[in-house]
Amino acid sequence: MCFLSKGFDIELSIDYKEKYYLSLLKIDFNNSVAIISYKDFPFILKNENLQIVAPLGNLELFIITKEPFYKIKSLANVSYPVKILLNAISKKIRVVNGGMEAFLSGKADGYVSESKVDGYYNYPLDFFGIRFNKFYLVGDKDFLKAHKMDIEFLSCYLKDKLKGDMSRAVEEVIFGSYVLGRKIDLCRKFFKRCDEKFNKTKIIKIAITPNWPPFHFLEDGYLRGISVDFWKLIAKRGGIDYKFYIKPFWGSVLNSIKDKESDLTLDSSFTKNRAKYAIFTKPYMKFPLGIFCKKVVDSIEEIKSIAVGYNFTAYKMMKEHYPNIKYILTKDTPEALEYVKTGQAECAVDILPVMSWYLKEMGLNDKSLILTPFYFELQIMLRKGLEDLRDRLNVLIDEISKKNKKALVEKYVFIRVYTTKSNKYLNFLYALFFVVFFYLLIQLKNYKQKASFDALTGILNRGTIEEKLREIAREKEGSVIFFDIDHFKKINDTYGHEFGDYVLKKLSKIIKGRLRRKDFFGRWGGEEFLIVLPNTPYNGALKLAEEIRELIEKANFENVKVTISLGVGDFKRGEDVDTIIQRVDNALYNAKNSGRNQVKGIYD
Repeated sequence: MCFLSKGFDIELSIDYKEKYYLSLLKIDFNNSVAIISYKDFPFILKNENLQIVAPLGNLELFIITKEPFYKIKSLANVSYPVKILLNAISKKIRVVNGGMEAFLSGKADGYVSESKVDGYYNYPLDFFGIRFNKFYLVGDKDFLKAHKMDIEFLSCYLKDKLKGDMSRAVEEVIFGSYVLGRKIDLCRKFFKRCDEKFNKTKIIKIAITPNWPPFHFLEDGYLRGISVDFWKLIAKRGGIDYKFYIKPFWGSVLNSIKDKESDLTLDSSFTKNRAKYAIFTKPYMKFPLGIFCKKVVDSIEEIKSIAVGYNFTAYKMMKEHYPNIKYILTKDTPEALEYVKTGQAECAVDILPVMSWYLKEMGLNDKSLILTPFYFELQIMLRKGLEDLRDRLNVLIDEISKKNKKALVEKYVFIRVYTTKSNKYLNFLYALFFVVFFYLLIQLKNYKQKASFDALTGILNRGTIEEKLREIAREKEGSVIFFDIDHFKKINDTYGHEFGDYVLKKLSKIIKGRLRRKDFFGRWGGEEFLIVLPNTPYNGALKLAEEIRELIEKANFENVKVTISLGVGDFKRGEDVDTIIQRVDNALYNAKNSGRNQVKGIYD
């Protein structure tokens, strides 16, 4: 029950249907209480004589841009909450004077608005994990002491208006001040009473396996590793109390999160299936996948079978891009490598540092280790319901510098070399070799592999597909399919470049799944693609092109119709590549001029 004591002569006018229209209770702060805008929040923090009684209303702000947020370099009409955002995620964005006019005139790449604007990117503040209150009930400390019961009543009244969500409102203020780097204990400094969840320390339960070195493993009974030390670092900075719970294998870790027996695990990545029961922080490190083969292979397309841990993200990523490879599922990476040693599988795959570790551990030759163009992003996975903790961890992750992360990796990547029982001189040589080896792999990211693939779609890039055509035409006959996406510019202009990227990636995945292992598929540029079909006659290529056209026409691109126009041509052994490309380019031109969404061919 809440009671209003006698003698408290103030009126509160709140109209929640009109976006929290709040009237000023008293203008003078001396011996008074007032509701003020979020714009005056810095003034509240700096004034020792003032006390926040309660935050009110959720602030809705939108960052309006012509380009995706990561591309912008300047913002106009920047308000206090957005300054907090820029301080937290990107200090490189320049603040420009003016509002919408500065944006429209090109002086700024974006501006801050209180409402959405059609035809542009609209980023709500919540998109970045930032929440802020629109108003604050503030009082002079002496006045509040003299009207203690009345303030308690007012807090109860406001809590009812906020539908019992005062704890969330309190947390938003705490989060906002934390991002500023002002580690202010608002519960102690500004609030008489805090919600129980802020007074009681919760112990976070972390599910983890001890068999994924160098990220987490047991040594002398202690849990060690890159991700373990990374967690300890952010937990110490954030004042988070926790306890590790060892699980026998990765599947049991996932089940403990799914069944809510554990709160989080350290090394995971987003998948649609996991998103049904879990949420994820932003990535805190990323590494390419490494493939070890018993025999040297020239390209991933040549691999027939790969052993990989069951439920591993590496399996899901490889399966998506290389569906025709036979995958042999194992309990972990050591078992996968044993399959390679015994000839049960041609290759094994896992994240690069793990592969490097086990190759040294098992005495295998790392000269056959190749990189994929796909990167595993390490994220902390939490059970649903811990969104507030997730937001807090995201802020802590941003505080860890690249230098600190590099030191964590180097601490464990070389541990196998340093603990060998061979003499110190050999230890030094092994360490020196591994430092150079790992540096080339991580820093250069295996330039040969990376240079071969298109970063967006994962298929061959123009230089590589052109070279493949040249190699094949030198020795064989075959056919070529050249196609592009109909009205792709309109798709980009209507739905945005992010949707355009989605179309390019999904289209590439669909077509790659239809091709043979010996076929080559690459992105020629923009929305243009080239398929090289060795030893395939002209009529066979026409038939395949029509099948591909139908596949794309029937595919669901988020209910947006996408079609392609295709040109087909054959080539003879020893024929010049420029002549081949000109032939299929002419065929594509005929298809587009004939109404698009069709196949045309030119037979030489």
